[in-house]
Amino acid sequence: IVAESLPDGMKGEVYSNRLTAKGTAPITWSIVSGVLPEGLSLNEDTGEISGTPAGEGTEVFTVMAVNDLGEDIKELSITIVKTPEAEYAVTVRDDGHGTGSADPASATAGTEITLTATPNAGYHFKEWQVMSGDVTVKNDKFTMPSGNVEIKAIFEEDAPPVPTEFTITVTSGGNGTASASHAKAVAGTEIRLTATPKTGYHFKEWEVISGGVTIKDDKFLMPNDNVEVKAIFEKDAPAPTEY
Repeated sequence: IVAESLPDGMKGEVYSNRLTAKGTAPITWSIVSGVLPEGLSLNEDTGEISGTPAGEGTEVFTVMAVNDLGEDIKELSITIVKTPEAEYAVTVRDDGHGTGSADPASATAGTEITLTATPNAGYHFKEWQVMSGDVTVKNDKFTMPSGNVEIKAIFEEDAPPVPTEFTITVTSGGNGTASASHAKAVAGTEIRLTATPKTGYHFKEWEVISGGVTIKDDKFLMPNDNVEVKAIFEKDAPAPTEY
């Protein structure tokens, strides 16, 4: 008997392997101890072991080859393994405003798939859109079905940032009151100032304490900073005495 070992087989897949022996034909083959894996049989005339394995595991058996000049025996074994489960692909597409990926990118049914979305600058991830595969995505994960899956990452443009408001502080020297049209404002806003002197005083000028603004006609444009201005009042000149 020539064979030293026999190839393994897979459950549910057709198996075929022919035994050979050195010697004068005809040769008759038989199993003298042990059994072949379930679903396989030995052709006593050709020495072919064939069939469709129905179970899993390893079977050890002794085969005998006989012709008119004598006989030979050999212990052999065949291992039948489970057929690998089919793997299905996960395709992740995007809308052009970011990228998406799946881990793993292919898997057998029942495997947990984790999705990752990376938005471009100025965008944020919105949702996963299932194109095909009939899965439910929850917390960026889904369970692989018995088929390919296609998913699309949807991104959304960020809302424009809220402009920063800066404060306007208006003080006076105590000889009148002063105020601004806004207590807070964003850069570029026109601010109007009002000064009201006490009796016996008149408004002289605005003094810019901080903010670096230029005041013209009691107005200025708000810079990208807080502003403090002070109203300066001046005492009225005494009326001339008439004689």
